[in-house]
Amino acid sequence: KQWYQRRVAITAGGTDGWMPEDITVTYGPHGSKHTVENINRWLDDNASFKLCNVKSVVQYDIAIETSTKSWSGTDSSIFITLRGSDGTTAEHELDNRGINDFQKGHTSKFVINDKDVGSLSCIVLRIYGRDGFRAQTVTVVNQVRKTTSSTDVYEWLDDNGSLELCDLRQATEYSLALTTSTKGWAGTDSGIYVILKGSNGNTKEHKLDTISHNDFRKGNTDTYVFYDQSIGSLDCILFRINGKDGWLVDTITVEIGYYEYSTANRSNVWLDGYKTIKFCNLKVEY
Repeated sequence: KQWYQRRVAITAGGTDGWMPEDITVTYGPHGSKHTVENINRWLDDNASFKLCNVKSVVQYDIAIETSTKSWSGTDSSIFITLRGSDGTTAEHELDNRGINDFQKGHTSKFVINDKDVGSLSCIVLRIYGRDGFRAQTVTVVNQVRKTTSSTDVYEWLDDNGSLELCDLRQATEYSLALTTSTKGWAGTDSGIYVILKGSNGNTKEHKLDTISHNDFRKGNTDTYVFYDQSIGSLDCILFRINGKDGWLVDTITVEIGYYEYSTANRSNVWLDGYKTIKFCNLKVEY
């Protein structure tokens, strides 16, 4: 069932006037947001007025994985526009202040708020600058509709150009919580990668790295979220290390929808020397 806010009525309970500029109402089963902007009307002397130009606002979570190809990262400005069955958003700049976004091999995440465009049909990326950019995947989550759309990118974005990405597929969110052992030298500065193997297929390999954060410290728990195709029920978790600084994981938890899969490294098996390790004896909770 869809929830819509048609109007907002406001009454002043006194003579001390008030002039609102914007009003946002959050309600409904999905926390839908509805706004009235640029009001700029006085409310005083026990009066009231109704506001009918209400706009529905949706939170979109954006995840852009930069390619691992040489020179893929960029310092140019990247903008996004979403097109759907019910309209088009405004163009939004993707920029996390204080963070170096769009580094080679990293996933940059952003949040934008705009109108609900309905069923997403196309994602438009635009670059402002001549420092080219090569994305690998782009994922958009509509937090009200709870839909996730993803697409692969096969072209460079540069010279103030734009890309229209319309080959969208439904994606699944995967959340990993990895606790590093407290044993000596358990932490690592090597690159850690993961593949999830399931009853209906496997994810691609994902690098586990949080920008501006020292991952995989001894005794710490690191959490990662990525999007990929649906693999059904999880059978195995495969880790790969890129480096000789070994890593000893203690516990592993993977959340897929309502299901939680977990395991522990009871045999204290080290991952090092550019090798791989696989965990298949998983405990499942709903």
